[in-house]
Amino acid sequence: MLGITNCSYWSVVGLRASDADNTSGGSFFQATRSDHINFRRNLLSNSNRRVNQAMIGYIRSEYGLVEENELYEYTRHGIMLAGSSNVTVWRNYGNSRDYPSAGAIPGIPASSDKGVDSLVVIYPGSNNLVENNISERNLSGFNIQAAGYGGTPSANNRFFGNISLSDVNSGGVRMISRGDGLLRMPQNTYFENQVVISAKAIGAWFRGNKKTVCQNCSVFNSKTHGFAADPIGPGDGAPTVYIQNSLAYGNSGSGFLFSGQADFGVKNSNSFGNGSNYTPGSSSKYSNAMSRDPQLGSCKVFIPDGSPMKGTGLNGNDIGANVLCRYENGVLTQQQLWNWTTGQFPCGAIVPGVKDLPGQSCFDVNKRLNVNANGCTLPANPTCKQPAPPNSLPPPGTRHHPARRLPDGPAGKAEGVLDLRWPRAGGEHARHADRLEQCLHKSMGPEHLPHDAPVHGEHDGPGCGGGHVFRRHAAARNTAIDAEA
Repeated sequence: MLGITNCSYWSVVGLRASDADNTSGGSFFQATRSDHINFRRNLLSNSNRRVNQAMIGYIRSEYGLVEENELYEYTRHGIMLAGSSNVTVWRNYGNSRDYPSAGAIPGIPASSDKGVDSLVVIYPGSNNLVENNISERNLSGFNIQAAGYGGTPSANNRFFGNISLSDVNSGGVRMISRGDGLLRMPQNTYFENQVVISAKAIGAWFRGNKKTVCQNCSVFNSKTHGFAADPIGPGDGAPTVYIQNSLAYGNSGSGFLFSGQADFGVKNSNSFGNGSNYTPGSSSKYSNAMSRDPQLGSCKVFIPDGSPMKGTGLNGNDIGANVLCRYENGVLTQQQLWNWTTGQFPCGAIVPGVKDLPGQSCFDVNKRLNVNANGCTLPANPTCKQPAPPNSLPPPGTRHHPARRLPDGPAGKAEGVLDLRWPRAGGEHARHADRLEQCLHKSMGPEHLPHDAPVHGEHDGPGCGGGHVFRRHAAARNTAIDAEA
């Protein structure tokens, strides 16, 4: 529907789109061979059920931002990063609403059952950040398919503060090797404060992974196992998974299950009230692994005061996930994720007939998660503490190029940002990074994309093609870039 190819520095903000069934077409929004393409606060619904379509797709692209979009009634992936890297995906909500497949979707049999896959899938890609998203009633919530297409690895992807609720087939988290060799294994994947609730299959499923770490993760009430690692692949034939400060509670199968791993570990974790708590039942790979009632009450997405899981994990951290504050670029901030009065997730304005369906929309997902609802009250004074990652991983916030966006303000203006506006001229839609760099160097000096220098800069003239205005405000912090047509 909207394709952006060979472009740089474009933002698509605040659009509403829906599709109809037909035998042609692609993703709703798709960036191909592009960089710094942002999709923010859009409402997408009713995918074309006759094509292999993602709602938002990046194809061989990099440095994108997918922020606070809502996705409903789709039959393939919600957000797909294919051969793409350094894309940030934060605070999106997706609910398939059991949208039935209409058939003719490649690789998916036609049936009355839904064909939706994941809210977020990396297929394949590296160095991507997925933060504070909620997946509800998709086949799986968060997925890596390490297919190795074009020689692209699936390495160093990071997942922070995400929630899977009632995902219905492949589970809340699914990381899978897709063939021979290390290239086709998920590598060095890191999860922190991940919550999976009522998955209809395995809650967190690591299949042929290499050095995957799940820290402060919680899996509750899955229909099969809580956490599971198996050797599908074959990959390099030596998969490894490590879990610490994590909680498995009320799952029908094993709380923690490991098979065919070259190495694995469970450290300072708790498994209670599952069909079996640990498989194998004993192992030298378990360290301070316990089976103790976590006493969470009705709370699901954070560890409440009074729980024996509070402060009893490694380095004085909690055992289990806390999804209370926002992550930005891998760093846990002190900014509250939820509305502390209503408990609501940061959803957009109500659109009748699309976003106002009770029990299957963003506006009331907090009630199904028991956030300030059903007997679980948010803490009066939240303090969000980020656990230190294992030594084998980069420290929080380490990225080559963090995501940028233009903060909200009157008429889209905001002090402390770089305001870049591209008018359409001569039918030219592709704006390349080299032109941007040339203009910025001319108007602001050679720092290219500065963050903190107290610089004023403005340029409007033929050196940038005419009609392009760049403004850099004094003492700018968290520099943002916006591009408008």
